[in-house]
Amino acid sequence: MDHRTDLELLQAIQERADRNALGALYDRYGRKVFALAYGILKNKDDAEDVLQEVFERVWKKSHTFRCELGEAKYWILRITHNRSINLLKARSLRMTQSTDTATGGTLAEIKKAESANTVEVASDFDIGGYVQTALKSLPEDQRRLIELAFFKGFSHSEIAQNEQLPLGTVKTRIRNGIQRLRAELQFLKN
Repeated sequence: MDHRTDLELLQAIQERADRNALGALYDRYGRKVFALAYGILKNKDDAEDVLQEVFERVWKKSHTFRCELGEAKYWILRITHNRSINLLKARSLRMTQSTDTATGGTLAEIKKAESANTVEVASDFDIGGYVQTALKSLPEDQRRLIELAFFKGFSHSEIAQNEQLPLGTVKTRIRNGIQRLRAELQFLKN
């Protein structure tokens, strides 16, 4: 087990192209990266692709990490979130284009049908189960907006428009929901 800090591991990757340092980061965060990607994408193969892309990016872009902006694990999880959302949006765009051609449906109609057909996914990872349980404990208005923002990739403005809510209300509900989730999942921090 490598006892270097995350920052030391990133510096070793940047300065010496230390593959062992990358392996240590993978051992620490690979499971969390996969769980987050799987939670967003709901597809094992896509989550595995994101997992690989995330650690390729860590390898190639370790120099872009800024410790003054937060911990390395959150940087890695942010890369995961962004990659997953980009893949989800690309998939949705392809599906929308083919559905528009086939049915003549509008993007708003497709998004509404897609959100109505959301399927809960049981993850093999404990962290996924904890997050799902914590999400279920939120009031419906907060949970729905958080799912749209973080698992569907909608911006706050898109959510406000689709849900016919003021933008400030959307932001407040998401912030309050995240604060409750953070408190409930505090034990996962370590």
